[in-house]
Amino acid sequence: MKTGTILLVPHGGNGSSVTFANECARYLESKGRHNVSVAVGDGNRTPFEVMSSMFNEEGVDTFCILPLCISEGMLTVWRLPERLHLPDNAGSWTMVGDHDVATRFSTALGTSERMSEAILDGLGQPNPDRGAVLLFHGSELSVAGRVAQYYRERMVQAGWKCSEAFAKSGPVSPSEAVVRLISQGCGKVTVVPFYISADGGSYSRALSEMREAGIPVEESQPISRYPVFMEILDSKVPEDW
Repeated sequence: MKTGTILLVPHGGNGSSVTFANECARYLESKGRHNVSVAVGDGNRTPFEVMSSMFNEEGVDTFCILPLCISEGMLTVWRLPERLHLPDNAGSWTMVGDHDVATRFSTALGTSERMSEAILDGLGQPNPDRGAVLLFHGSELSVAGRVAQYYRERMVQAGWKCSEAFAKSGPVSPSEAVVRLISQGCGKVTVVPFYISADGGSYSRALSEMREAGIPVEESQPISRYPVFMEILDSKVPEDW
């Protein structure tokens, strides 16, 4: 058995997600991880082609797949596994040519006490005039909403006026989130992007929508830029890989 890791970027359109994935690969290698590659779900070199190359050129036959995603959704459950010729994210093997290879499709970031603590540390002390919007891409699957609720509850417990919002699919739109905070007496808002990269179209449209509410809207860094994000990513790789 020879093990390897694939960092799986859902979309590579804006380029910065791929750049970040390469940073993650270097981080994992610095932690002693071997045979680390990056694949892009909609790239010219498909995830399965990356897997096949690792098998044929490096002899890797056991893969840990790390999707660079915030919460579970259609992408992580079906679409990305399909691009690796897996039935879903519970699939444990596939074929490369005539050979079986083992796969371990990891979870998205999901709920993390360490991440919530890092976000709170980064934002500093709560201010009664400032609210926080936790901005998610969103998903048709309810688990994305539960992840958002988890982080909102941690923020509220720490004394923040806070609302979750979903740029694409979810129960609370970006403008509705800002209106909620205005009704609680907030005169400005800090957006916490629950994104790998915050320079895509859905994020910029959501930001414009929030700014149309008429109060100052500031941006914090995407949660992928907190050091703990890569630490959590590394923890999802089995020991001694």
